[in-house]
Amino acid sequence: MELTQLAQFKAIAEYESMSRAAEKICISQPSLSASLRKLEEELGVRLFERRKGKIMLNDAGKMALQQVNAIFEHAEKMKAEMEQYKRKENTISIAFCDPGPLRFCIPKFSMEFPDAEIHYNRFEENGKEIELLLDGINDIVCTSRTVEHDDVTCVHFIKDCLFLSVPASHPLAKEKTVSLKKIKSLSIMQPNPGGSFLAKQKQFWKSLRPNIKMALYDDPAVFIQILRNTNGITVSTTIVRHYRDDGQGRVLVPLENPEMSIDYYFCYLAKNRNRLSAFLLWLEQ
Repeated sequence: MELTQLAQFKAIAEYESMSRAAEKICISQPSLSASLRKLEEELGVRLFERRKGKIMLNDAGKMALQQVNAIFEHAEKMKAEMEQYKRKENTISIAFCDPGPLRFCIPKFSMEFPDAEIHYNRFEENGKEIELLLDGINDIVCTSRTVEHDDVTCVHFIKDCLFLSVPASHPLAKEKTVSLKKIKSLSIMQPNPGGSFLAKQKQFWKSLRPNIKMALYDDPAVFIQILRNTNGITVSTTIVRHYRDDGQGRVLVPLENPEMSIDYYFCYLAKNRNRLSAFLLWLEQ
């Protein structure tokens, strides 16, 4: 007894006509008749009776139809649950402490694994990152420090370092490296993305006043427009330079100051490694 055979039985019961049922389910009438005979033989009872040119369910057939409907309901439920399971297996939820790794990783990973469904969000590091993993809120968290827990694995992703982004005509463009502490006067524009890296830099930028003046822009589009129109000076990073275009004719000069770098780690529950293997393998490339 197969689902196809039961579906053919349902069609006969619905249309009360062998010819109409055969037409609707795209099967020849002799094949449909043979399928019904085989089903009745397997069940040991007749399921239909003929009345005035119609083929109608008898009492046994009505009982059989109830069971067949229940079987198909269970089959649909099983299919839905398997689809839900498949979506869950192909879904990865990642929390990022900074916009840099988010804007770098999500597009690149999505292009390489288009069947994977990525959910992502930002969070402020407060020492409770482990709760995002243990509570199942996120599968992976991108942090600026490792999460210390027996059930958690942390993988170093990258050391993100700051660069000065200057016009090629600027005197600093000729330098191999620059220490901001040695600069006597400089105005710098910078977008205000928030996050851990900017928080780490905050005290250092304050210590450079009044020699270094910093202007923060909340709107990225306004920042880029002003930067290009004024040919101003800004900062970029190892990650940011891959997705943000500051315009032509610019030079990136590495900064010597250790306060201007940050390490990123991707942390996850060790038990989920197999499900997250595609993303983890991509990180190792």
